[in-house]
Amino acid sequence: MANSATGRRLGAKLSAIWKSNPVLVKGMGLIPAIAVSTSLKNALALSVMMALTVIPTYIAASLLKLKSPFYVRIPAWALISSAFYIPAILAVNALFPLVLMENVGIYLYIFVVDVIVVFRADSFARVNHVVTALTDAFVNSVSFTAVICIVGLVRELMTSSSIYGAPVPLMANFRIRGAMPPFFGFLLLGLFAAFMRSLNSAFRRKRAESGAADDTPSA
Repeated sequence: MANSATGRRLGAKLSAIWKSNPVLVKGMGLIPAIAVSTSLKNALALSVMMALTVIPTYIAASLLKLKSPFYVRIPAWALISSAFYIPAILAVNALFPLVLMENVGIYLYIFVVDVIVVFRADSFARVNHVVTALTDAFVNSVSFTAVICIVGLVRELMTSSSIYGAPVPLMANFRIRGAMPPFFGFLLLGLFAAFMRSLNSAFRRKRAESGAADDTPSA
């Protein structure tokens, strides 16, 4: 029974990656997701930065559980997030030395005060147990990574005919230079969000129909 309950909770958390995706459903982290996702490498660099900032910030928020007014707590979470920024940026710089400042540098500073980090830490992590906050941080990190990497992969294929810098000859004749500006990233993200919304609606409709069928008394 315990294993079954744990499995259901884990399944619910994993399904949240697409059912309540912070980028596609809640509109969090849009600026870095749109501006940085010009290639898979850029997307991975920002995803690592996101995880290394969000996870310790959520844990700190859950442990501290500040009771101060809202206008005091938000700057506090931003300061805590910026404290984790230094080791996080060193790690990202070690993993992606040629990507960091050339392509995503300015957005790393913005990310410290992004909604996913600051407001989610206050609204959820602060009022929950540390394990719950850690799980939420992990799910948000994976959700953000999934979306931004898919968008970065598509845009890199369209603009450079490559995947993570490796040429894809089949795409050489289908380059679209217009996929590089942030506007195209916003458009692609919007299409992706619309697809996920329709998928969620179909899933809820199917579940409702299944529940109605189970409640129908047999003859």
